[in-house]
Amino acid sequence: MIELNFNTSNYSTLLEQIAQSLKCSIKESTILLPPIFGEGWFWAETLPSGMSILVSDAKLSQEIIFNKPALTDQFFSLEFSELYTTNKKGGVHKEILFQSFAVLHQTSNPLHFSIPAFTRVKSVKIYFSLKQLAQLINSESIELLFTKDIMDYLSTELPKIIDAQYRTILDDLIVPQIMHPLKLNFIQNRILLLFEKFIQKRLKANILSSKNKLNSSELERLMQVENILLQDYALAPPTIEKLSKICAMSATKLKSEFRNLYGAPIYEYYQKNRMAKAKSLLLDGNYTSKEVGLLIGYSNLSHFAAAFKKEYGVSPSDLLSKHLDIRN
Repeated sequence: MIELNFNTSNYSTLLEQIAQSLKCSIKESTILLPPIFGEGWFWAETLPSGMSILVSDAKLSQEIIFNKPALTDQFFSLEFSELYTTNKKGGVHKEILFQSFAVLHQTSNPLHFSIPAFTRVKSVKIYFSLKQLAQLINSESIELLFTKDIMDYLSTELPKIIDAQYRTILDDLIVPQIMHPLKLNFIQNRILLLFEKFIQKRLKANILSSKNKLNSSELERLMQVENILLQDYALAPPTIEKLSKICAMSATKLKSEFRNLYGAPIYEYYQKNRMAKAKSLLLDGNYTSKEVGLLIGYSNLSHFAAAFKKEYGVSPSDLLSKHLDIRN
């Protein structure tokens, strides 16, 4: 078991603590896990604004526990994480996504969590103060996102699932090394895009809740429907009838309010995110196009190729081939 106590306001410092715990070195702000501890990597950068970012794609062979006490300084962490476990079925090991979330923490609340051994974690964490954030985005956006009501709500808010709007941006960051001539500018640009999406989603939910007189329970149930849709693409999505029962709304209200909140009809939203997940798996480099098709629920791979090309203008096999050529 590995235990880390994080009580600073910078992820580059946390990277040093991880390196010390694993008895490995940091090269170009990156840790490559030695085989004795698992596989994967962590990297961290501190931006000119003082904000810091920690990015990882790692599977440790030991449980890791993070402890963060409540800090008196007002800092926040915007986190995007996906956790995978491995399931053996029919003699084949299959990696399964069992948790996906985007969540905003405030450091006035203590944080304690553990990651079981042999659990793959792909994660982007951004650590910042409001003063640091003010150097990057306008004060109106900060005031809208960090109102007292929302600050109070953070301690009870349910994490949001990572959707297609986030995934494309995250795929630019969750790589072992950022190969860009203006590295810090590139990272900062992607962080700004993530904040933009996060703020837009939060404000849209608040506006729609007020405009359509949705109470907090109804809003949470709509978000629950989104979580169900995007949780496991290997399974066929539930019918409208079943989703209606789950969220205790009429089919008509469910379809109308879901479209208002997420900007697309239920199954169009599902399909767009399904294709985004397929693209992410292909760019991961660990799967063939056939395996990706099966992972997202296509038994007919020609149907998968046609759907993917319709969304991105390129076949999954061609995208994979180009990506592997770039990596090599």
